[in-house]
Amino acid sequence: MAASLDRVDQTDVFTPISVDESHHLVGNFTEHTRYFEYGTGNSTSRDTTVRIWAGMNVPGSDTGQGRTQGKVPMVTLYDERGQVIGKSCKAQPFILGDSWIDPVIHTWKGAKIDRPAYVQLSQTDVDALCISAIEIIYPDDGSALIYGDIPHKTCGWLGYPSVSKVNPREGRPDLRNPNATTGYPASCFWLGGRSPPPKHEVFNPSKHMAASVAFHIRDFDGKNESVQAYNRNTDLLCKSTPRMQAHSSIPDSIAIFSPPLMYGHEERFANGSTAVPSYLDPMYVVDTEVFDHSAMAAWPQSDSYSDANSKACDPSVKLARAGDDDDPTPQNYDDDTDKAPLSQLFANYLVISAGESLLHSAEAVCANSNILGPNYWNSFEELFCETQTRTLWHGCNGTENVGGCFDGAQMALLGPHAAGHLVEHSKGNNGNGSVSMAAVAAVAAAAAAPVLKKFMHCRHIV
Repeated sequence: MAASLDRVDQTDVFTPISVDESHHLVGNFTEHTRYFEYGTGNSTSRDTTVRIWAGMNVPGSDTGQGRTQGKVPMVTLYDERGQVIGKSCKAQPFILGDSWIDPVIHTWKGAKIDRPAYVQLSQTDVDALCISAIEIIYPDDGSALIYGDIPHKTCGWLGYPSVSKVNPREGRPDLRNPNATTGYPASCFWLGGRSPPPKHEVFNPSKHMAASVAFHIRDFDGKNESVQAYNRNTDLLCKSTPRMQAHSSIPDSIAIFSPPLMYGHEERFANGSTAVPSYLDPMYVVDTEVFDHSAMAAWPQSDSYSDANSKACDPSVKLARAGDDDDPTPQNYDDDTDKAPLSQLFANYLVISAGESLLHSAEAVCANSNILGPNYWNSFEELFCETQTRTLWHGCNGTENVGGCFDGAQMALLGPHAAGHLVEHSKGNNGNGSVSMAAVAAVAAAAAAPVLKKFMHCRHIV
């Protein structure tokens, strides 16, 4: 028998999907993801909590001391049929120092459903956030989790390595503690109203910051058959608009699967023996043409957004739409010179990592054309990535760097012929407490080296 549209097996366990160093999707069921068990269904609450983890924010919305702060996105929930069943109302701010916040979504009166099928996040403010995880905590106390890995690392949306880790079992990590080790270091994807494409460009989440995103929640449950199918064909995720969609402005509705997908009998339904489509059938779930995310015409649509149905929101509260007078993403943006490139927002900012894995590699950051965020220094690799230009620099490691180098002590990019850290390594080498001639020469070389750029705002990856 097919699974219900709105209910799931209460004995099942939701397994989040992460992306490993080889860019393979894996079911990330580890000690810090045991939290995601389906609940008992005994709760009488009709409210859903959507927990949002922030892995990075734009400069100007924090103190630059390793804290994450910004405006929390609006959240809208839909059932499998595309009916809006609840939404958050106010754009709350992240509290200074927090890495996550819990908007409570008030399910509308008369909605007889335990769990939403789609979750939509919309940013009505230019104060953007890079989102590393979205957890949906259901009224029955069960939950599901979507990491930022898939949008950014698998599908190429603009993103960045998170400066915080996702660990729902232990609550808020201390972002000011660079030695914190618990949790999963999920990548994050950008959401904000700061990056409308010029009129002559079609919106692409790999090039432009999305103002609204939506996910079909249960498709991000990392069961073996799902992960295997996604690894064989990433189009099942990246080119399936109802499954995962991004928009340059906030749409009145989202793309949905209609009829709803079938789960639990993939072999039977994938071979065409029934009209009910399998959730892993590329003939049904993959877009048949290049989808213009601003047109919203290629798939059936959800109900249009309506404030009138909400029991919890003031009728005067509404989401900003493209073309509204107060819309933060005006559609008359038709000149590339109207705004500085997004990458320039982070030109004077630096993220510091000592990580030894490819997840924290400066070389990998520079090789990723979909990176948007601060410059990146990995002290283990002794490599520095200037993200705005995708230029990789070696550290000033004690040898003459003819082309220039990055000095980790000064947090500065030095010009040619800089000796950098040779000063520190040479002190006291003659054994009598005095400074050697090599150290004197190194001091002179370092003093003569021009400072090309010094970074005043630094954050540590925890």
